[in-house]
Amino acid sequence: MPTIRHTLAVALAVLALGAAQAVTNPWDTTFHDNGTSLIDGTTAGKSQWRPFVGESTTISLAISYGATVGTGALLGYASENGSSYVSLRVGDSGAYEVVVKAGSDAAQTTTSTINARANATDVLGLSLNCTAGNANTHPNKYTITLSVNGQTLLTLSDTAFDPLLHYRTWLQANGSGLDAYVGDDFSASAIHLDANASEGGAGYFADSEQLYLTVCDQFGIEPIPEPTALALLALGAAGLALRRRAA
Repeated sequence: MPTIRHTLAVALAVLALGAAQAVTNPWDTTFHDNGTSLIDGTTAGKSQWRPFVGESTTISLAISYGATVGTGALLGYASENGSSYVSLRVGDSGAYEVVVKAGSDAAQTTTSTINARANATDVLGLSLNCTAGNANTHPNKYTITLSVNGQTLLTLSDTAFDPLLHYRTWLQANGSGLDAYVGDDFSASAIHLDANASEGGAGYFADSEQLYLTVCDQFGIEPIPEPTALALLALGAAGLALRRRAA
């Protein structure tokens, strides 16, 4: 059986920065349901939060893969019975996939060109803003952005889900029929940000790069250099080599 190391060491380090800083830090590194912490350092989990119209939230997962990358659902939002959902997962090819099932419609899978990276840490993001609906009005509509390492995989605009989205999940898919993530020697830490209707969508990140840099800062992760930065570094190295050859 694969050994799963699901640790909150980095998240706990963030919490230990001090009370003064915690007051100004809107991110929450532990998920709670009825006052009970759901992340215990050993298992996947879910957190109940039903955003209604005007409310927004972002959930992010920093996952450090071992020498091999597994498959399955990593991050998502699902209805209470799992009949509607949006999920970010690793597919059999190693590429990140987004699977969307909006009620009675068949599940739709979008495969990205981004592969999960062995022996590296990837930052996954799911930002959600409820644009219509409440507990008594169906369907509810949401604008959702899913991303990996600052690159947007898919954006859903005012998409109707019925039943309404109820549980955010990490390393599982809340009864949706999708497989939970299974892999060897990995660790993962979760973080989330919520905003109510009066805060004007403050919990939603439309800019995937901004979300990535923000989460990297929270977890102390060194961001991946932008492609343009890598190109400039390569040009600089080539120029230096030419200068040395000329000398």
